[in-house]
Amino acid sequence: MESNTTLKFNNVRGISLAALFLGIGSVIVLMASIALGTLVESIGITMFYGLIIPLGLAAFICGLIARKGITKEKSVDRRFAMLGMVLGAVVLGLLLILITTIFVIFIPGLGAH
Repeated sequence: MESNTTLKFNNVRGISLAALFLGIGSVIVLMASIALGTLVESIGITMFYGLIIPLGLAAFICGLIARKGITKEKSVDRRFAMLGMVLGAVVLGLLLILITTIFVIFIPGLGAH
């Protein structure tokens, strides 16, 4: 009888593709939120934080999980997992920069009236 405590990676390709698609999705949502935030003042970028953060984190975590299960060094799945991790990390980093910029530029000006 097999133990359920060991994690087997039978579907590494699926996990690495999920990381890639989640990373691409997080980039698309971030760019769309920036575009909508600049075009329509009532729709700010802050409305999309609840979608961008989970997508970026999921892409990064799926990439980590897939990389642990990949045995071949030069596998396409390894590249997909790495690209998903990188996209997720870049989106989260850009979002952190945007949040910091919003607080530094706009919040102090609110009490100036």
